[in-house]
Amino acid sequence: MKQFEVSTIYSNRISVDPLFLKEGIQYAINHDLDWIYICPLNSYSEYGFDSPKGLDTFRLNTEELRGCAAIKELQISEHVKIETDKIEDIYTIPNLRRFSFQDKSFKMDFSKMTQLEALHFKYNDNVKNIGALNNLEDLLVHSFSHPNCDRLSELNALKRLRLTGGAFTSLTGVASLKKLKRVDVTHGSKLIDASALSELPRLSQLHLEKCKALSDLSFLTNNECIRELFVDVLDSLEFAPTMRQLKSINFRDCKDGNMHPLLAAKSLEQINFHPNKKHYTHSIEEITKATGTRRGETVRPSCRLNARVCTGDLPDDLLL
Repeated sequence: MKQFEVSTIYSNRISVDPLFLKEGIQYAINHDLDWIYICPLNSYSEYGFDSPKGLDTFRLNTEELRGCAAIKELQISEHVKIETDKIEDIYTIPNLRRFSFQDKSFKMDFSKMTQLEALHFKYNDNVKNIGALNNLEDLLVHSFSHPNCDRLSELNALKRLRLTGGAFTSLTGVASLKKLKRVDVTHGSKLIDASALSELPRLSQLHLEKCKALSDLSFLTNNECIRELFVDVLDSLEFAPTMRQLKSINFRDCKDGNMHPLLAAKSLEQINFHPNKKHYTHSIEEITKATGTRRGETVRPSCRLNARVCTGDLPDDLLL
């Protein structure tokens, strides 16, 4: 059976099978690998399971994690469970800065992990004290189940926020996060109010995708800081000329078809929309020729954070 696997892309990462945590961590220590990803590395039959469902039954022996100073980044696959009384061992990792987990049964108390700088996880109601993470700069939350973002409002060091999936309808709460530079919201099917974004003085990049109830972006009118904007569907581009710092805009569908605001947006350096549609007043080729702007790259559709990946190199959405 495969015990561990060193990444061929990331020089400091090792994937470790949960049955061989001791061997994997020792190898990591000996070879200065500080990024540990714990996941099944073998087929279900090699573990003696009758079906792939058996892979979801792993219970991690966390003793090898206890006090391990070599670990700076830790990812735990959705397949791997940790008993509640064993969670304490994770809190004792002294140099842990980046943490990712997908199992919704994890009962994490983040007041015991205040040194974290990056956190990526599938939300569950068992987590506590997320507001205590006063050093957190990068947060990705999958399936955020609260109606708004008030629970995130105390993360004053946060520079990047990613929300993918979930039941939230409003971004109320993020307005207090004055250091935010980038916000990505994908698959927010119930999101109807993103006006809090207009109160972020350092927000330079905004990505809104698969948010089918949010196509009115008039809240961006007179925005003074956003430089890069992607949105898949929007009602109108009327706000664009009022955004004095906007350098790049990318979209897939403008409902009213009026491209004239792009001609009036003097700050723009890069424009892209795809495909050209019959009801548009101008094609992308006509817009770039008339404005002298560059045509940007077409943004590929995002996919939900894939929590089921358990071997090999991870997709970008799962990377710490």
